[in-house]
Amino acid sequence: MRPERQGWDRHAIREEVWRRGSTLNKIDKAYGLTPSSARVALHRPNKAGERALSDFLGVPVEELFSYRIAASPKSGSAPVSKESSLNDRQVSTGALS
Repeated sequence: MRPERQGWDRHAIREEVWRRGSTLNKIDKAYGLTPSSARVALHRPNKAGERALSDFLGVPVEELFSYRIAASPKSGSAPVSKESSLNDRQVSTGALS
């Protein structure tokens, strides 16, 4: 049995799946997901892929993808659209005058 991990990243998740004798594609098939759902979950949020990887590895989603949660904006902060940030830049440079 492998000791408790200190942290996970996408490379460690892929390596652990492989170490356990599987692949991301096999996980997709086993959990009835569309092809590449597990792979996509390593790069960006994909709830179905995240849950499948979590279940396969026996690690809670919050722990497995904590690197993503830590890197996301803090709760309560409003997302900035590209259009609004572009307008802010144009206003600050006087481009809209």
